[in-house]
Amino acid sequence: MSTERDNASVGETAPAAQDLLTALRGIFGPILDVTKRLPAPLAYGLAIAVLIVVLAVLSRAAGALGRPLIWLLGIVVFLVLAAYVFTERNNRSAAGASKTALFSDTRVNEVAQNLSALAALDRITRDSLLTELRALFDRKTFTEPLRQCPTQVWTDRLDSCYQTLRVLLQFERKVKSVAPDLAAQYIELRAEVDRYGMQMGACLFSPAVEYSEIEAHIGKESFKKHLPAEKRFKRLPNGNPDIPDVIADAIEEHRLRCVKLKDSLK
Repeated sequence: MSTERDNASVGETAPAAQDLLTALRGIFGPILDVTKRLPAPLAYGLAIAVLIVVLAVLSRAAGALGRPLIWLLGIVVFLVLAAYVFTERNNRSAAGASKTALFSDTRVNEVAQNLSALAALDRITRDSLLTELRALFDRKTFTEPLRQCPTQVWTDRLDSCYQTLRVLLQFERKVKSVAPDLAAQYIELRAEVDRYGMQMGACLFSPAVEYSEIEAHIGKESFKKHLPAEKRFKRLPNGNPDIPDVIADAIEEHRLRCVKLKDSLK
């Protein structure tokens, strides 16, 4: 008789324990998601508060479930939260490390930092990735025609172009992962940015830029020091440079193509 009662007790306890575990999953999921968006002290404090509340709930259920099972569940809850705190701390450290300057160009560096931080926390989405990458092209390097650049500072254009290319290469695999339908356009955009840089290097400097001599300096302050002299064109009455068609057309074709491909990333 005693054995039958024990078996019946175990049979009643198992569903109760399962119900409790289901309830814990329903509670922990949303709470842990919230903590990821909080500053570290608040996130860890909330985790500890959750642990205290859960242990209090478990202690009240001791009569129904039995103390051994309650102790076991308490240990499991503690280990889960401890693992969360450890993992979240590492994620935050990785995100903080990504704030180190990656590129000398302010705009490019901001995009690279934002995406690196999201990648460190495994939070890159299609929208966040494409929004950041499109921001790389919202600058005169890509939006201003050569013949409307009165300063004729071609080094800045070439510098930002090659740094943009470096970021596009860095996140190409991620684009293929979260936006596979745009992979072909993205690869074409990356290739067009490369051609744009090559044409500027060949047509706006004397002698022409040798990529092998600047490759190691892309993204660094030393980049511009390794470029040859810029070509200077006669100024028109409005101050804009009088660039020959053969030069302007060879470069503008790729600049305009870059903008068009960028706009297709949606």
